[in-house]
Amino acid sequence: MNTCDSLVAQNLRIYLRLNLRLSAGSVFSNLQRKSNIIPKSVSLTYMLKDIPQLTVENVIVAVIREEEEGEHVWNVYIINLYDKEISGVIVSSVGYGQFDGREVKTSTLRHLIGDIASNDYGKIEPIIEDLFGLSNEFWVSFHLNGHMYDKKYIFLPETIREQYFTIVPVINKTGVMIR
Repeated sequence: MNTCDSLVAQNLRIYLRLNLRLSAGSVFSNLQRKSNIIPKSVSLTYMLKDIPQLTVENVIVAVIREEEEGEHVWNVYIINLYDKEISGVIVSSVGYGQFDGREVKTSTLRHLIGDIASNDYGKIEPIIEDLFGLSNEFWVSFHLNGHMYDKKYIFLPETIREQYFTIVPVINKTGVMIR
């Protein structure tokens, strides 16, 4: 591979690391097919092995029942158990499944939480009990140590119940959580 080929490969690796949630293979093949920018000698498999496979381990999403103005309300929280701050936290939430015998899907909501300090939490959104019969999905993305992480947390139908309550760390309240 000559110098030009290696620069193109390096730029493509940077582009693929941006986590645009596009299929790396289709991006690569489309760019290669539609232009002469990427030489045939550049291998996609070589570049994919350079992208780190990062796993989220110390972030919790929890649904907690709380008392506000004399009424029970349910709130969804994200909890950072890492020993460092996580930054640029974005959460996308949606509910889907069967309701009254028909397939339903709620609106997709996107929340910019911002930065969450070590052993701290942020409120994502309130949630109503009517949605507990659906699958409730929270897709969390954040930056840590110069890398972008993301993970889907899915509360399956009827799993947000008192029988599944546990003490949620950091917040120290009872609720249902996924780690």
